[in-house]
Amino acid sequence: MRSVCSTLRTWSDRAFFALSERRLCHGVDVRMLGPSPRERQELFQKVSDAIELIGERSPVYLRRLRRDLRGIWINLAAGNVAEYHDGARLCLLDRQHLSKSDVTESRVAAMLVHETTHARLAKSGINYEPKRRSRIEAVCYRAEIRFAGRLSDGGAIAEQARLQMQQDPIRWSAEAARARARDRFRELGVPEWLIRFIVRAIPAD
Repeated sequence: MRSVCSTLRTWSDRAFFALSERRLCHGVDVRMLGPSPRERQELFQKVSDAIELIGERSPVYLRRLRRDLRGIWINLAAGNVAEYHDGARLCLLDRQHLSKSDVTESRVAAMLVHETTHARLAKSGINYEPKRRSRIEAVCYRAEIRFAGRLSDGGAIAEQARLQMQQDPIRWSAEAARARARDRFRELGVPEWLIRFIVRAIPAD
């Protein structure tokens, strides 16, 4: 049942991504569902500036972003500020988090570096299996730290990544991901039947 839900989730991601408003930002396909036209413009610009910053400070990551991701999707995420959806090869950025004034282009760029590293590992055949999750996350956070070292305001970003690396590995378990998803979508008022479907689509431990 869970594999069916995962397949449906991939199809759903691809379908809604295709229906979302599209901008081509420095060679990267960026799309968004909602909100108001003014806010869409602001968020598209923030992501575009972040991609430009990646190109300026680490061209290799911009090449990987263009090569390993189908695109960047600005929507509502399931309890995370950013996610990599392997089936659809999409980086999902949480729209509400992205709209915060303290989420700068540097922070968005670091998030994109992190999720692009997930995409690169998945493309190399390193699957997000339970026994590997904490190590995979460590690799992605180290990529953030290296990138942050090239930014004038990267100190706080690097420190946050280091703190994330020190968290209990249970944070990366499927049950923890399901709990975050339930809390997030209940907060948004999503119907329980739809929450159950979304939660089933999260890969098991």
